[in-house]
Amino acid sequence: MRVGIQDIAEQLAVLLARAALGLFLSGTFGLGLYIVILPVVESIWAIKDINFALMGVLTVGFGAGVGSFLAWLNRDLDRPATLLMLFLSIAAAAIGAWIGLLENRDAFKLGGMPGIPALTGITVGAILGGNLLNLPFWMLKTIRNPRI
Repeated sequence: MRVGIQDIAEQLAVLLARAALGLFLSGTFGLGLYIVILPVVESIWAIKDINFALMGVLTVGFGAGVGSFLAWLNRDLDRPATLLMLFLSIAAAAIGAWIGLLENRDAFKLGGMPGIPALTGITVGAILGGNLLNLPFWMLKTIRNPRI
């Protein structure tokens, strides 16, 4: 089977569209989950007992992992492989969020606050972690089966 310029251009367009969708969904789901969970957690526990960094890593990592999984979803996979990809996306996004926290932990220093995590670093790390894991799997699938 010959691969022409048009086939390569179509695959590149799909790759760029999935990457843009992955960045958008993982950022939206990650920050959205953090914004929804934060008031709930603060209303249940006393403010002194909350570890904002851990909560940020877990919520943003989970949301970004689910968002990047949905953007790179391959509907041709069977159920165990799909669940494995979901788990790996969430784990990679959480690891990326943790690395982002460690890189930007001193970004916000406010006197008298119990600890505000560097949410920008957490979010960027989670977005990159979730999407950079799914990109090679999608490229491998595209090389094996060039149909869109």
